[in-house]
Amino acid sequence: MSEVSPAEPVAPDGSAPVKAPTVDPQEAPDPLKVGPAGEEAKGAKGLMSVEEGAKLGGKVAKGAGLLAGASAVYEDISGGGIGGKGSNWEQKVGNVSQILGSVADVIPGGELFGAGLGLIGSIFSSTGDSVAGSKAKAAAQAKAAAAKSALAAQQAAPVQQATLAAPTVTYGRSV
Repeated sequence: MSEVSPAEPVAPDGSAPVKAPTVDPQEAPDPLKVGPAGEEAKGAKGLMSVEEGAKLGGKVAKGAGLLAGASAVYEDISGGGIGGKGSNWEQKVGNVSQILGSVADVIPGGELFGAGLGLIGSIFSSTGDSVAGSKAKAAAQAKAAAAKSALAAQQAAPVQQATLAAPTVTYGRSV
């Protein structure tokens, strides 16, 4: 029997244990850069880096903001004035702020200012829509109350019956 030092584990039969093979540590592939076949995608077509994706997302957001501003300008022109015909001052301020915000988004360095103007514009627009909605609701309620009172007055009036004149019949000669 062979001598085994007490620091090493001993097999049940008293022999020296066999060490299990170990695998050398490997570097895991970057999931954002691995292609469909599992190989590293260095310059592969169809894949973009995170930075490129962020730049593309920024360009798409600017385009969407510009499209929203152009839509607001079109609505103003077709509506016959700023905010459209019959707009209250809150809706007009909101509309102008959103247009200016979309213009500022396109100017380099004006993204934060444009976002702020867009936020202010949306707050004013929603407030104006709420005010206009409550005014329209009050007008509809007033119209309904006027119709009810007219109906009540009509029902309270005495009913007049139409009477027909009795026909006169004469016998004999007519002169």
